[in-house]
Amino acid sequence: MLSISAIKDLDYSPKPLDSRDPERELDIYSPTTNNENLPVILFVHGGAWRTGDKSEHIQLAERLSQQGFVVVVNNYRLSHKSENNGPPVIQHPSHIKDTMDAVRYIQSRYEGRKLFLVGHSAGAHIILSIALKPEFQLTGIDGYLGIEGIYDIPLLLKTFPGYLDFIQQAFTDDQAEYNKASLIGFTPAPTRSPIALLYSPEDELIDPGQHESIYSWLKFHDILATVNANLHGKHDECLTTSEMTDAIGDFVRNQL
Repeated sequence: MLSISAIKDLDYSPKPLDSRDPERELDIYSPTTNNENLPVILFVHGGAWRTGDKSEHIQLAERLSQQGFVVVVNNYRLSHKSENNGPPVIQHPSHIKDTMDAVRYIQSRYEGRKLFLVGHSAGAHIILSIALKPEFQLTGIDGYLGIEGIYDIPLLLKTFPGYLDFIQQAFTDDQAEYNKASLIGFTPAPTRSPIALLYSPEDELIDPGQHESIYSWLKFHDILATVNANLHGKHDECLTTSEMTDAIGDFVRNQL
């Protein structure tokens, strides 16, 4: 088993260096030997755009790193309600723009290496926004993997009306924004990097309609995508399984 080293709380944002923001920091996990030229995986956590932290995914990062990858886990600013239960200061698309800054930091630190974006739940929405939305395009990304993601917000609310609270918190109460932010129903940016969608039928929070919706839309636009909907575990628990680690590792290795 490879020995793993971790560098934590690196500031990736373009803000002044003397104004630390833990929500714009990242951790890096890598094998301690022979780590030159290893591919890099950025894992973007979920949490409905309002909760979650990079520290919750140490096990996944270490397991992936032991497979021979440099693994980065970033925080991004969350949509916390403001004082007196007011609207959050941070809302869409800040979550995406922060993650784009993290990508730029990684590309500067690991210039020339293969880079793959992996996102879970709301994190899957973030990374596939970067893959597909013309306004969030970045170069030099070699693949995208969405895990149990939120892709079609109006469909999500139709299936789970009780989710309106966190959707309003992240995207305002303007329903037009929900269509605009969804990953269907627009002209996608051209992408040649592969996209994979992972899902567990045991997921208690997101139904298969989400990946089915985006997969149909991707297919209509002739965008290469694959689906593995036979994984195991509940929405968060699935990330702790060796099956998930292997699925992510296999996706990356298949692109090398």
